[in-house]
This record gives sequence, C-alpha cells and structure tokens, in this order.
Amino acid sequence: MRVDWGFAFSYLIWYLKAVNAVEILVVFIYSLLVALQRRRSKEVSMNYLVELRNTFRFISRYPQLIIPALGPGLLVAWAIQLSWTGRFFWVSRLLQRGISLALFLGGLFLALLVLGFIVAIAWDYQYRGGIDWRRGIALVARNMSQTALAAAILALLVGFFSLWFIFTGFLFGFLLMFTIPSVVIDGDDLFTGMKSSFQMAIENLAENFVFGIISVVVLLAGYLLTLVFGFIPGAGLVLSAILLAGVLTYLSIFLGRYYLSLTRY
Repeated sequence: MRVDWGFAFSYLIWYLKAVNAVEILVVFIYSLLVALQRRRSKEVSMNYLVELRNTFRFISRYPQLIIPALGPGLLVAWAIQLSWTGRFFWVSRLLQRGISLALFLGGLFLALLVLGFIVAIAWDYQYRGGIDWRRGIALVARNMSQTALAAAILALLVGFFSLWFIFTGFLFGFLLMFTIPSVVIDGDDLFTGMKSSFQMAIENLAENFVFGIISVVVLLAGYLLTLVFGFIPGAGLVLSAILLAGVLTYLSIFLGRYYLSLTRY
C-alpha cells in the first residue's frame, strides 16, 4: 500500500486554511460573549483544567471503560488510513473513498452510541460511587430506539458536513453536542433532545465554546497520532484503534460530567 502524498498534503493544506478561518471567527465571537457575560477567561480555564484532570483520573481508575469504544475506534482508524493511502490495485480510488466514508460514518454512529453508554455510567457513578455495567446498559436500553435514531442523525449531520463543510460541521456539533446526554439521561425523544441541546448551547455560550475548543484539540491530537501510527506496518491499525478508543472515552466522560454540571444533577 503506497501513500498518495499529493492528495494527503493538498487535503491537509485545505483543512488548515479552513480551520484557520474558523478560528478567527470563533475567537472574535468568543471575545464578544465574554464581554457580554462579564466572565473572566482565567476562571473558566481554571475550572476546565480541574475537570480535565478529574476526567483523566476517572479513566485511570476505571480503564475498562475504553473496551466499548474499541469497535468505533477501529472503524474510524481504518477509515483514516484508507483516506490517506493510495488506492489498492484492485479497488478504484472513488470506491476506496466511498468505503472510507462508510467506515467513518459507521464508526461515528457507534461512537455516539458508546457516548450514550459512558454518559449513563458517569451519571450512575455520581450517585452510587461505582461502575455498574448492567445499570449503564439498562439506562441506555430504556430509550434505545431514540438513542439509536439520535446517533444516526448526528452521525450524518456532523460527520458529513465535517468532511466537506468544516464550519457547518463544527456548528452542528456545537449546537447538538448535548442531544445524546439529553436522550439518555432525561429520556427525551430525538427532537426534544435536539431542542434542549440547542437551548443549552445558546444559554452557556462562553463555557460551551471553551469545551468545544478543548474537544477539538483532543480530537486533532488523536487524529495526528493516528496518522503517525498508520506508518507502522501491521500494528499501526491496532495502536490507532486503541488510541481513538481512549480519546472517545475521555471526551465522553468529559461531556457527561459537563452536562451533569450544567443541568445540576
């Protein structure tokens, strides 16, 4: 399998330009929000630093939470490696990109289901002080149809637009990031969960912006390391899957704890 360096670097340059434009816009918006809400950015940063550290300690104490995320981690890692390599001799480039897209969207769908499960675990832990897998599964299963529907819709909206229209994908992700926790914890249906997520995103703009930036940084670090692992023959895919599973677990716990703090559970 050979690396298509021309496509890789052209895509990277296009991506960085788009991200740079988005950064300028969001920094400007964030400055206005901070001024309007009269919040000190230092206080917000310190709170998030504490939460980041507590999330890391939580995973260190319960590393088994990474296991459910290995499946979606493997699919996304495979999709990334396919998108950055030259075509197989028996597969056209168009078909290979189609397979990569299907793997990515499938992995994102499973990742959102895992997000719901880990959020349920974090919610249950807050009251019981321990990890109970059966209760976590039961909490998700009680509204499984809506959780699966929400995961499918979010995977299509956020995943599709993030690949071709980066700013739109980030915007959907920002406004709808509380949909899965709302469906799992509060038992809402899809549209009620999306409405609640939109309201929470607007009502806590400054804090949510900080959370979004932290999440993007963590995802970008995981993505770059996945590319590095992709050059390791054989074990590269496995290492990438474990890495992305860890990133997914970390962000899921981080989002779950953040949601619970906003809703005062």
